[in-house]
Amino acid sequence: MTTIFLAEDVAKDEGFSRALPDGRCMSYPDPLSPFAKALRLPPSQRPKGWQTLSPEPWTIGYGTTGPDVNRSTVWTQAQAYSRLLIKLGEAQRDLTTHLPWWRTLNDPRQDVLAMMVYQMGLGGLLEFKRALAAMQMSDWPEAAAEMLDSDWANQTPARAMRLAKQMHDGVRIPA
Repeated sequence: MTTIFLAEDVAKDEGFSRALPDGRCMSYPDPLSPFAKALRLPPSQRPKGWQTLSPEPWTIGYGTTGPDVNRSTVWTQAQAYSRLLIKLGEAQRDLTTHLPWWRTLNDPRQDVLAMMVYQMGLGGLLEFKRALAAMQMSDWPEAAAEMLDSDWANQTPARAMRLAKQMHDGVRIPA
């Protein structure tokens, strides 16, 4: 069983996107899209024609993407939180189906796996072959080290450091 803090921690990690004056949120280009990457560069370093780069996928709420999220999507905070809970449920079902041993971990370590699936999908988590093998063998120092030796850790270093420590220590570290 995951902790009662799982949804709260994911919500804090992801943040609530672009609140409008009435409290709703609007979609935005995913931070890893070519458009968003170019936008983060200083103007003098942006590639020629950067404005025409793809903003796909669009993201909204608490880091939600999908076929129903596009340039004009607007959600209330309740809609965004509802989707967060749905995605966490899907993440837990995927983990149980594909990595049934995950339920043998303590609750804070289960949270780490659910948060990783929430952020990068099951396919992304399954690329952590050595980390997952270490987790299955309860080799927490190796699992944490393998988590940090990844593109994921380079893209979201603070989150990765926190989750690697949580995996290592087996104790919740609030987002």
